[in-house]
Amino acid sequence: MGDSVAILGAVSAETILISVAVAATHLTIFGVCVLAHRLFGRPSYWVDVRSRLKLLSAWSESARRSWWVWPVVQGVWLFLLVLSDAFRRAWYPMVDTGLPFLIGNLAVMCLLFSVFAHRAIRDRVMDAVRPDDLRCRRCGYRLRGLTVQRCPECGYEGHVGGHVEYGLRRQREGHHRTARQWITALGAVLVLLAPAWFPSIIHRAPWSAPPFVPPGWVAHASLSHPSSEFPIRRDAVCVIRHDRGAAVIKMEEKSRRMQHYRVAFWFDEKDLRSGAAPAFIRNEEIAKPSYGDMPVGPWTLTCSTHAEDMIWLQCPDSTYRVEAYAPDDVPEEYSSIQWEEAQD
Repeated sequence: MGDSVAILGAVSAETILISVAVAATHLTIFGVCVLAHRLFGRPSYWVDVRSRLKLLSAWSESARRSWWVWPVVQGVWLFLLVLSDAFRRAWYPMVDTGLPFLIGNLAVMCLLFSVFAHRAIRDRVMDAVRPDDLRCRRCGYRLRGLTVQRCPECGYEGHVGGHVEYGLRRQREGHHRTARQWITALGAVLVLLAPAWFPSIIHRAPWSAPPFVPPGWVAHASLSHPSSEFPIRRDAVCVIRHDRGAAVIKMEEKSRRMQHYRVAFWFDEKDLRSGAAPAFIRNEEIAKPSYGDMPVGPWTLTCSTHAEDMIWLQCPDSTYRVEAYAPDDVPEEYSSIQWEEAQD
């Protein structure tokens, strides 16, 4: 009973904290939108109608319209987290939920909040405009006292019936606004789902990928990956560092049933960088498919060759720093190792 109460209390406290954080985020974005309308609203109605604006009503309407934003965005993110974990457990991480994608997810939430806040503020400004406050939508000239709906300043004749038009910039035609809305919606969907499609696109790209893409997906790139488990190509060259020690692993696909690799180990990384001979070199073979230990000097890694065209390495912990290189991109200090002359 006590555990149930504790769990219920923890869930309630977390719910309250999340709700406060989301409300604070929405309020901050609403304040930024108010400032934007005050500085960049066109025509400049803000000074004329400020005393009549109902900003509290605008905030309330904005919150009511955007109540679904956080649950939907958070739901998509949680789904991708579960999907990412499932792919990782299957030894093939095709969904990446790293920090850049989390930032994109939060950016979409802020964007949607700002869209609804902008609309609510714009509607309140337009409602507060009186006939004597009407300005030319093109140049901002005040049209008070005119008997014709034609701006004497710029000649614009679109003010039929005293219609009020207002926004953060000059209004465009209706089909342009519709296209802009569709582009915004499509962009938000693409960013929300980026963890699922972006890594696959990068995998096929000819240029070097950002460091949050696992090395096993990249054709020609040298990358550092902070995770304790990661995929590498079957013909890759890996550099592993831990404490002061360093090792270089050279992969060679010997046959369809056997993977060959060589390990050169230095007790001090400075010896590796200075071009000194390794303390020892070890030649090993891995049966395919298999899952088991890979001895690397005094370290013991875990490897799996079940995934197609890659080998999964798993370090004892995340303090092991790993770099994976394609054979043609190996730096000189690693490619100059005399494997044949060194003694096992």
